[in-house]
Amino acid sequence: MVDFGDERLEITHWKFDELSLTWNTIDPVGKSSWDWGDPAEPSSLRWRQDVFPKLSALEGQVLQDVEFNAPDENGLEYTEPESSYRRHSLAG
Repeated sequence: MVDFGDERLEITHWKFDELSLTWNTIDPVGKSSWDWGDPAEPSSLRWRQDVFPKLSALEGQVLQDVEFNAPDENGLEYTEPESSYRRHSLAG
């Protein structure tokens, strides 16, 4: 999830060709539970900030481009992307 103040972009990528981009469908202050495979013992999930300091350091900056870098997972990198990555500009 990428938070833009009042707007949230949720990114889900599955396998090689299934990508879902949704806006504002996740409630970051709501209470959810995750059963970790055992519905008899659900544990609560909670949103945490500053789990990844490098990502937290980007807070307040403008997102300009998105590169799809991992065919079977969502990934974050903090370096210049390889030239083989596909870049998608978000500028209008």
